[in-house]
Amino acid sequence: RVLFRSDYSLSSQAGTNLFINTGAFQKITGAGIATFDWLVTTTGTVNAPTGSLFVNWTGVSTMHGTMNWSGGRMAGTMLLVGDAVFTWSGGVVTNALSAASGAVLNWSGGDLIGQLTVATGGTMTISNSVSFGYNNGNANGGGALTNNGSVLWGGSGIYGYGGAVIHNAGLWQTAGDYSLSTAAGTNTFVNTGTLQKIAGSGTATFDWRFNTIGTVNTTSGSLTLNRWIGDNLLQGTLNLAGTVMNAPLTVASNGVLNWFGGDLLGALTVATGGTLTISNSVLVGYNNGNANGNAANLGA
Repeated sequence: RVLFRSDYSLSSQAGTNLFINTGAFQKITGAGIATFDWLVTTTGTVNAPTGSLFVNWTGVSTMHGTMNWSGGRMAGTMLLVGDAVFTWSGGVVTNALSAASGAVLNWSGGDLIGQLTVATGGTMTISNSVSFGYNNGNANGGGALTNNGSVLWGGSGIYGYGGAVIHNAGLWQTAGDYSLSTAAGTNTFVNTGTLQKIAGSGTATFDWRFNTIGTVNTTSGSLTLNRWIGDNLLQGTLNLAGTVMNAPLTVASNGVLNWFGGDLLGALTVATGGTLTISNSVLVGYNNGNANGNAANLGA
């Protein structure tokens, strides 16, 4: 067992040095940051109930315990197992970070360039601003998040810097009027699971390319989705505000689309048993004043 009793530093004066934890590491005091300037691999337990750790991860790690990772680089792979509570408040993931069933991942800061996976039974919360592909200001894009478990988006902005992909195959809950923003390039959100907006009376805006064949439910407020791609199937109840629908959308037999305004450029089809309600003014083929839209199939 190794104990850090305050915000100490394990410093590299020259070359490359390696810290391997197969036992128990604890940071037991100090409200600040303890710094590991050595490369770190763990298959043991890490507990840091106070403060946080700056760590440069390498190799193949398995995380047990509770800690706050506030800086460094994850160039190795990290698996958060069922007894892990891992707060990611800073640092860059360049390889792969996975949350297994029972694991809890709290993402409150930092940048994703590599792969982040939430397994069935795993849980992730997103708070504050986080980014995909910022890469220390180089903004050369990347980052892929696959959710098969549960994600609660309770923060402010998520920023994509080109080539970022979120694939929700589990449950994604948006708990406010937040923005999925494009800072550079093209970024994509694909929903094959369940997407919910559960809080906030206003609008959450998805400025990434968007495709759904899963379920979308807006129990509070509405969504703005301006970058539809591919063939879309709406299941559930979607309150849609101020949207340009520029790709085919079918409202399924169990679907309800409440459209509060926007412009229809693609094909909107309402299947037998589906429901479409239109309130306020809507446009068909306006296309930012070009008036050359080619909308079709309004209703089945």
